[in-house]
Amino acid sequence: MRMRRTRGPSPGGLAAVALLLLVSVPAIAAEPTTNWWVHLRSTAYTFQTEGPNGVTLDRLPAYQDFDGAVSGVAGGKLALRFGGRLADDLSLKEKTTDRSRLYVGHLEARLDPRVTARLGRQFVQEGPTGLTLDGLWLSYRPAARWQAQIWGG
Repeated sequence: MRMRRTRGPSPGGLAAVALLLLVSVPAIAAEPTTNWWVHLRSTAYTFQTEGPNGVTLDRLPAYQDFDGAVSGVAGGKLALRFGGRLADDLSLKEKTTDRSRLYVGHLEARLDPRVTARLGRQFVQEGPTGLTLDGLWLSYRPAARWQAQIWGG
């Protein structure tokens, strides 16, 4: 079975996003109602697989997860959320496994106490998929027990 590698954003694009965050987050965080946080987690573990023909293969998967948010902007109406994951098997010289890179980031606006909108790259947790969506997500809650969500992109 042939495995394919997934390709993430360009280094220039990541540098532009990082520069934008470094410049804008401190300015936004200066508002008195603003809260912000950043989280980084590193995980690695090892195991060995043995195929039906008796060939063993040592594995050393590693993950780097980062996550952060700035909330309470514009009197609590705006929030910025970003995160991602880098994953690879460090022990495989031939790199036959998929290298996984996931990046998300969206701007969330509370337009009304009942209406929330998100614009950007985000995980779609509802419905038949757990993938990311580049687009718009809207949530409407007319009553405590009723909620409607739509997304498109």
